[in-house]
Amino acid sequence: MGDGDGSDPQVAIGQAGSALAVWREWDGTRINIWANRYISGSGWQTAELIEMSDGNGSDPQVAIGGDNNALAVWGQWDGIRDNIWANRYVSGLGWQMAEMIEMGDGNGSDLQVAIGGDNNALAVWRKSDGTKYNIWVNRYVSGSGWGTAELIETDDGYASDPQVAIGQDGNALVVWGQSDGIRNNIWARRYDEQ
Repeated sequence: MGDGDGSDPQVAIGQAGSALAVWREWDGTRINIWANRYISGSGWQTAELIEMSDGNGSDPQVAIGGDNNALAVWGQWDGIRDNIWANRYVSGLGWQMAEMIEMGDGNGSDLQVAIGGDNNALAVWRKSDGTKYNIWVNRYVSGSGWGTAELIETDDGYASDPQVAIGQDGNALVVWGQSDGIRNNIWARRYDEQ
């Protein structure tokens, strides 16, 4: 709880009832990303600022893995566009340093993140190329970190509302809405763990 208005809360629950909540909060100058941890039997801890930069943060999302480590992702305005950022919570150590996981022309938005049984993760979002929105993804590998963001949808239609889920085997599905100029259809792309 800070002095500014909070908005867009998201929460994830891990093993043994632990949880993490993330949200946006106005500090009087910009919108930052905050988090708080809930420990079963102890209650809520102290809220922490997990991102602070010159631009506004948006659309925070959070997921917790089987090892009780977590990932938060959000959009971050750099004065020209919204880039995609992430911060990792390591059980016993706390939040790490925020890092940009996607940067380029066009605004990123509508983020989602999921962590699989192998504690690897996928973040998905839609991004404008100046003409339409496309679907992008970045993969987090436990012990190695984030990879390079990649475009997984290149149709000429307008893509929206991406969602992601990962199974215990690390295989994942991303689904989204895609306009063909007449109607919105639902598309999917599968990721196979190698």
